Amino acid sequence: MKIFTDTSRYIYAALIALITLTGCEKPKPAPKPLTLAEKLCGQWRGQEISVDAGIYIEFLSDGKFELYQKMNGEWFELRRGTYTLDGDILSGVYNDQESWACDYKISISDDVLTMCSLEKTAEDTEADMTEGENTGTENIIETNTYIKTSIPETIKEGATVVVKSGIL
Repeated sequence: MKIFTDTSRYIYAALIALITLTGCEKPKPAPKPLTLAEKLCGQWRGQEISVDAGIYIEFLSDGKFELYQKMNGEWFELRRGTYTLDGDILSGVYNDQESWACDYKISISDDVLTMCSLEKTAEDTEADMTEGENTGTENIIETNTYIKTSIPETIKEGATVVVKSGIL
């Protein structure tokens, strides 16, 4: 009694070869973790802001930002400028060359951006004026949380562009 025909032998040999070859793939290397700068790029919405206020900010990969901010008004205002990330310290300058009110120590976990506003001490202010350097003695004065999300088109389209800056 013949169990395998010539055709079935070829089929079984092909299946065994296929199973063996698929098991020989080299494992793919783990993806390189994103840097803080890469994680920062994108659109963010401020959390825990009053009902009458709102804030969205987009950090672009070319070092520019767009800030959509509503403070006790009925519409959002758009402010643009550039930002710098030095380690985990974020600073920015509006297009009218006005610096942000303070620098921020940031961290990003999953899709949550935490920005701790830093208050410069008198020692830092004096160092900035004389040497242009920071002594690293900032105090955290406020912490804000942002969630990564898209900025609604209605906000983008309805925002009033502000040439003279406010504070971030």
